[in-house]
Amino acid sequence: MKIGNKFGKLTVIEKTDKRRARNILWLCRCECGGVKLAESYDLKNGRTLSCGCVKNDISHGHTSRSKRTPTYNTWNSMIQRCCNPNANGYENYGGRGITVCNEWRKSFKVFLEDMGKRPLHKTIDRIDNDGNYEISNCRWATNKQQQNNKRRSK
Repeated sequence: MKIGNKFGKLTVIEKTDKRRARNILWLCRCECGGVKLAESYDLKNGRTLSCGCVKNDISHGHTSRSKRTPTYNTWNSMIQRCCNPNANGYENYGGRGITVCNEWRKSFKVFLEDMGKRPLHKTIDRIDNDGNYEISNCRWATNKQQQNNKRRSK
């Protein structure tokens, strides 16, 4: 963990002397201007993505960890693999320049309005897999469509 690392909407600005259990607490600044003390574990694993402002933006029960929907999980995973260097798969997404459009990165609500709820047995797919995650380049696709749209399949 380094000062300047970005996790969701949070940027690490200072290591503190405080701990919660065994985890170091880091002072982070949110894109909205707020600040948050966050555990290193929660930052690295995507459990803490903002100062709390995202909770005010997410509706319809999507904030409860136990009730996260497949659509919310898709949104969160997309942001993690593009924005979090510690995330699984980052090297194939954010590491090669794939980004999430600002509207989606900042708001699950906007993502939900643009894409709708994730249909059963489908996942998010970038039509041009060298392109970014944005409304004009994304669709809900079946596993077969996803397999046919890989870089090595073209």
